[in-house]
Amino acid sequence: MPIPLPAATDPTESLADWMELEALRSKDKSTSVASLVKLLRRTGSTDAIVSAGGDSGSQVTQSIAQDAFGEIENRVKACGKDRYPFEVTRGALNVRPKPEAFTYTALLLMSINKPTAGHEGTSALFENICARATLGYLGGSANGVVSVRFGSPRKSPLARLNQAIDDLCLSVGEGDGCRRPQLATHTGDDGLDIVAWRSFPDGKQGKLIAFGQCAAGASDWQDKLAEMDARSFVKKWMRAPLLVDPVRLFFIPRRVSSRDWESAGIDGGILFDRCRIVACYHSEPTLEKRCLDASKIMLKGLK
Repeated sequence: MPIPLPAATDPTESLADWMELEALRSKDKSTSVASLVKLLRRTGSTDAIVSAGGDSGSQVTQSIAQDAFGEIENRVKACGKDRYPFEVTRGALNVRPKPEAFTYTALLLMSINKPTAGHEGTSALFENICARATLGYLGGSANGVVSVRFGSPRKSPLARLNQAIDDLCLSVGEGDGCRRPQLATHTGDDGLDIVAWRSFPDGKQGKLIAFGQCAAGASDWQDKLAEMDARSFVKKWMRAPLLVDPVRLFFIPRRVSSRDWESAGIDGGILFDRCRIVACYHSEPTLEKRCLDASKIMLKGLK
């Protein structure tokens, strides 16, 4: 996958992504603010900004590159230093040893690649990562939290939607099974990718339940923000209502600008961007191996 050349008009988040990807691709496994400045000047993409009333091209380019590096520093804080695959020094970004072993690397590479389908595809892998992040966010297994990937494709005996709903209701202890099994013999998911809940020792109804939607695609995530309606899903497919409406979660393997954050949260629910996923992720050996293998493949494709 070729890394697109950065332009001064690109969002700050995209320029920060470029710095990370360039560091991963480069022979010396590093990049810097100076490298980004040099490339932006070479492309001449600051010309439109300067002609519209900006300062000199040199000052504008330097400011844009510094903003991108500021975003890099924010990512370190948002992920947790130990979970970020780069060492950040004054004006420079250096790849840590074995970057493919970091969940962040897998998510960064997913954000520029078209998701692949199937049980072993990157779309399912992303959903499994998100399920583990949900587990961590809600408190972990030690606190009675269960988090499962509900999305399609599912393996037998839960491949069909009615089978998956019956199993989900039994596990959650609410919903009373699939309301219209004859209409749910297909293998889809009706927009529901992740389900998690935090139970009480008494086993009674009325608990925190979360419904999550994942958007692994590079460009269509904003179109999916309002795609999954938790209350409608319950009314449509479950015999009995859940005592408390599910909380909505939305997951993407990218960073979201401050400008878009509020509207994305309103439309999609609690927003998990790349750094939030990494910060909450609870490791699991089998999934770690899948992430490692996928990252190695995607890293080889960087050009």
